[in-house]
Amino acid sequence: METRKQQEAWKLIGIGVLFFLIFGLGLRFDHWWALFILIPGAYQWFRAYEEYKSVGYTPGVGAKVAQGLPLVLVGSIFIFDLDWGRVWPLFIIMAGVIALLNPYKLKKDQEMQDVKYEKVEQQ
Repeated sequence: METRKQQEAWKLIGIGVLFFLIFGLGLRFDHWWALFILIPGAYQWFRAYEEYKSVGYTPGVGAKVAQGLPLVLVGSIFIFDLDWGRVWPLFIIMAGVIALLNPYKLKKDQEMQDVKYEKVEQQ
């Protein structure tokens, strides 16, 4: 597990690389404001990854991935200036992925499995 000092160092490196790409290479970044949408989603994914590394897959991991997905998708569409008319099917795909990752459904399904096994054992 990385220490807090290492995490801060990686953040500084990332910010430095971003500034280098923008100012050093002269890349235009007209949609910088979309980072305010993208970064919280990416942070949710980072938290999900950290939780997955420590305890494995749990409903909480799936929930964090599902929470970050719409933010990352919308932020990416704005950053790359994609045409909404072409990328709208991604929202249908996203809805399906979120349905698969839904922690409440997973928990309810597990409870139903437990009830079925209890009934079989009682007979």
